Amino acid sequence: MEFITRKPPAAIASEDAELYRYLVGLTEEVNRALECASEVSGESNGWSWQRRPDGTAQCLLRVRCKDVCCTRQTGALYLSDGYGGIAYPFEFEKPPVLLISLSETDGGHCFIEQSGKSVGTAKNTPKWHFASPVSFESGACVVSIYARGRVKR
Repeated sequence: MEFITRKPPAAIASEDAELYRYLVGLTEEVNRALECASEVSGESNGWSWQRRPDGTAQCLLRVRCKDVCCTRQTGALYLSDGYGGIAYPFEFEKPPVLLISLSETDGGHCFIEQSGKSVGTAKNTPKWHFASPVSFESGACVVSIYARGRVKR
């Protein structure tokens, strides 16, 4: 196999050099289109996901946590019970890069805090709990989870 470079070989006449550069650019566009065409995406168990030919994948989930109660006092904060440990739509080679954020809340002023030593695995999200500076009962929180990593083959 011979790799095509942007610079034309010396053996090509100068009047053909522009055509050569055009063909190289066209080849690169076709390769990008083929790469995009072979991406696989879908939805499963609430996750929206996308897997690329090079093995990297990303997935997104929005989950509603109902009846969140931050009543267990720890120092200046009130904590909820634990949530999480949700299975990803596929197994990663190692725990993926992860972003968990609180999208909505209707129960009180709270935020997400990692639960104990739970860091997650290649198969599941870590566990978390909600924390609030004020005690509240029976609220709902929507959590967005984004994960990106290499899929186990």
